[in-house]
Amino acid sequence: MLCKRAKRRLDIFPWASDTDEEERAQQQQQRMQPDTRKSIGPSDVVKGSISYDFAPDHVQAGKVLAHCQNCIQRLRFAVGEGSLKIVIYKIGITHDCTARFELYKAHNWTRMVVMASSEDLGLIEMLEAALISHHNRGVQCRNVLLGGEGMRDKDFSPKFRPPFYCYCATGKHVANIAKAFADDIGACRALKDLARAPVCDAEKYLQKVLQKWELIFDVPITYVDVSDTCRIPFLKPSDYIMKLCEKGFLNKLLGGPLESSAARLEEFWERFREEEPNHEVFTHDFFSTKDLVPLYVHGDGGRTYRRDELMVLQFQPILGFGSRASHPLKRRCAAAGVNLQGHSFTTRFLTSVMPKSLYKNHPAHFDGFVKAAFEDLEQLYYSGLRIRDDHTLRFIVLGLKGDLPFLVKSGHLNRSFVNVRKGPENPKSRPLTGCCWKCAAGSSAVPFEEFTRSPAWLTTTGPNNELPWTTIAPFLDHVPHVLEDKGAFFKLDLLHIYHLGIGRDFAANKNFPAGHWNKAFDTPVLIEFTGWVLRRYNVILNSHRMLQIIASACDAMSRFMHNLLRSGLWMRQAVAADSGEDGLYFLACYGKLARLSFEVRKCRYNMVPKLHCFHHVCLDLIRKSSHLSYLLNPLAECTFQDEDFVGRVARLSRRVSPRLQCLRTIQRYLIATRYELPS
Repeated sequence: MLCKRAKRRLDIFPWASDTDEEERAQQQQQRMQPDTRKSIGPSDVVKGSISYDFAPDHVQAGKVLAHCQNCIQRLRFAVGEGSLKIVIYKIGITHDCTARFELYKAHNWTRMVVMASSEDLGLIEMLEAALISHHNRGVQCRNVLLGGEGMRDKDFSPKFRPPFYCYCATGKHVANIAKAFADDIGACRALKDLARAPVCDAEKYLQKVLQKWELIFDVPITYVDVSDTCRIPFLKPSDYIMKLCEKGFLNKLLGGPLESSAARLEEFWERFREEEPNHEVFTHDFFSTKDLVPLYVHGDGGRTYRRDELMVLQFQPILGFGSRASHPLKRRCAAAGVNLQGHSFTTRFLTSVMPKSLYKNHPAHFDGFVKAAFEDLEQLYYSGLRIRDDHTLRFIVLGLKGDLPFLVKSGHLNRSFVNVRKGPENPKSRPLTGCCWKCAAGSSAVPFEEFTRSPAWLTTTGPNNELPWTTIAPFLDHVPHVLEDKGAFFKLDLLHIYHLGIGRDFAANKNFPAGHWNKAFDTPVLIEFTGWVLRRYNVILNSHRMLQIIASACDAMSRFMHNLLRSGLWMRQAVAADSGEDGLYFLACYGKLARLSFEVRKCRYNMVPKLHCFHHVCLDLIRKSSHLSYLLNPLAECTFQDEDFVGRVARLSRRVSPRLQCLRTIQRYLIATRYELPS
């Protein structure tokens, strides 16, 4: 393991600087020789590992600076093969590019681009200082000084004859970096091991070194046959949880310390029994609720090479450490919060990844991919996991989370958003089979646009809900669920329903009617901003009926989200009822705005299936709060951090060989997790 002394020296001496003894000696020797170099023009091409990319002549200073910035970015992308984080670089000035790069090569730098040339040393020094001031905040930039040093005598006259050049040098390979550092850090044996890595295949050797020095969260990687013709690497949940237990991180699954987990778990199951009395788990008697840990499974597609999809599957605890609004300080109480705080690698745990090329034309591969995770989780429920001689924990999955396309694909759902008509009915129109797996809304006899307290679809929920599939998904045979409403296993996610759905549409305007540029967390900001702006102009607000409705809807939606974020895992009865009423009021305003827009022949406030999903959330809060003291917070089923997790894993997948994408992505994920878990 890296010693503290080595870390300090790495921070102080991140790379050989321009003030090294050998560089000064070489500069002094060159200074005494006659200058026979030719001027380098923009027509020069790559010579070895040096390339020349000069800005055009007679351009403004700002364009020269922008040109240099682009050169640096292009070089970093080229050397890092699309990744900026694994590329170290240094900006500098010189009077002899070839000699300077030979010095860099001796220290294992690999590439150099010369970006600007001038007879005026002061201009080149200012350009170097401007570039360094922009880049020296990043950990990859190895510039220690601020720029403009080393090119002048004590009397401030230039040491060398013009022309002068501004350049950027880079180095990438982890083995080369280790070799350069290992010479300077004799006490660090891990770096010396790493320095022995072959340059042609350093990744495999790197994994062995990290395993040896315990710099990776070493969960065993198992190869699983997801079909007769497809085999992928897997992190079994049982192996993962056992490793968390061995390393002392079991609290990440329990919402707090193991010593106080019994009270939290018993409280959870007591309240969950009141909310879902027909769940299959309450028909079993082979466990104690003090030892049963509830989980969710989440799946979603990230973006890998060429923006192709990479399916990421992970499991997570339901008991978390709250949100910043509900628990602004570090938690020290035993009560559980929603799982929204902490780094996503410490609150979500990867099972495997699968590129779309493996399941695009083979649905059975995808089914086997999901089924493999649930088969292992099934054993954790029925057999449990012994963490001490006298203590066995069991784990159960209470739901599957994800965006609507993932839920449709994984659950074989035949009632979803794809069944909604995009235009008026005609002889070629398909029959309406429904847009919701939780009820019959969206069918020919049951509209989904009815935003009342007693809509027609309400009688088709729960025990009256027909199975939303013709063929059951294979994984459902391996998990207990609500016996009278099996579709309830697939959870509604407020992130995609509100932040990336109806909220984004509501906050749009005629200049940006779609708002595809809008990130999810911009939605509540835009809605609160809209309400604030309208309140500032009371004269205009009072004279327009639609503006009054918009302002009221903004206020209601803001109250709804604030109540949820300030609550813990369980919402109190009064807070849940108020939240449901606020959400229902927002839907009523939305429907009224859609009707008023239609009357004036304007295409505003589209009726989309996500409005119906939000209707489910609101009515559940209202109906259950009439007889329950505590309700499960809808934020427990949200995917805020899950999206962050998927994005981080997908970025890792873009930095590895496509031939071993699944394995290398999992390995790099485990390295990152090892770094994040202790914090």
